[in-house]
Amino acid sequence: MHRPIGYPTFQCMICFGGSGTFHFENMPSIKMKRGDILFVPGKLAHDYGPSATEPWLLGFMGIEGSFVESLVNALQLTIMKPISVNESKIQQLESDIKELWRVSEPEESDPYHAASTKIYSMLTYIATTTQSEKPMQNYRSSTSAKEMLRASVQYMEQHYMEDLSLANIADAVG
Repeated sequence: MHRPIGYPTFQCMICFGGSGTFHFENMPSIKMKRGDILFVPGKLAHDYGPSATEPWLLGFMGIEGSFVESLVNALQLTIMKPISVNESKIQQLESDIKELWRVSEPEESDPYHAASTKIYSMLTYIATTTQSEKPMQNYRSSTSAKEMLRASVQYMEQHYMEDLSLANIADAVG
């Protein structure tokens, strides 16, 4: 697959079988094998393909929205470097992605909501399965976290008549 202008949205690539290689301009090649997950920013030129010795089964999901990169950063997911998960985790992700691909079937009443929920669930699952391998980063002291919580509550009290979302509250309090 050759994508000279990249893919329009952020992508999560999951290797379910075989192996292959991603090539990005001015970067070393990235090899993937079963159990590897790769997050690729949108609009980043690349190409990829299977190894010459075995078939490659690569699942992917495109993730669109103004908070995608913020979410990926908050979940401490590594971008442009493969994340490896064990066999039981890859089997769960394979089941999840098949379920995601079926979301657009006619019996689904709100396919966008269902897809969004499934994608968020998969991202948090990937994050929690890889957190044990990374030290948790504590960016804020407990005092700072309490101040942010107080500011969040104050914001909600002042804007209770509006359609509040977690993203808007987080943005308002930094």
